[in-house]
Amino acid sequence: MKNLVLITACGAKKKNKPAQAYQLYLSPRIKAVYNRKDDVDMYILSAKYGLVNAHQIIKPYNEIMTPEKARILAPQIAKTLKNYKNAIFYKAGARKEYLECMINACKIAKTNLIAIGYGFMGDIGQIPYIIELLKKKKPEDSIEEIKRICRNPLIIIARSE
Repeated sequence: MKNLVLITACGAKKKNKPAQAYQLYLSPRIKAVYNRKDDVDMYILSAKYGLVNAHQIIKPYNEIMTPEKARILAPQIAKTLKNYKNAIFYKAGARKEYLECMINACKIAKTNLIAIGYGFMGDIGQIPYIIELLKKKKPEDSIEEIKRICRNPLIIIARSE
């Protein structure tokens, strides 16, 4: 089981031809998260495809996350999340349904969730620090530090060791 995965939501604007997921979306948020991922696996939460590895080639589409879609995708996403102890979800700019989907998927997978981000790329600069923090400490031992450096983080401890 791997320690950590980094996830962000998909974006509305896309290239018009298949590409690696992190390049398909034209969102500066996705590129900014990708550039801060270090050696951590990164996925994009897609309204069409579910959890997509950042390097997976996918076709463009036009779908948004709805409450129903989030409910349907959560068990599928949990299958991937079961391979990780901790998930950092960068939620800035994403519809609330993406966060709800991640919360449900992490509960099913028993994966700890650290959700950060607000507005247009708020707290984006904290991603590398949180990655390093979670490489050294358990999330339950990092809560106060994450709360200190991030604005309104959501931390759900689903797995304690």
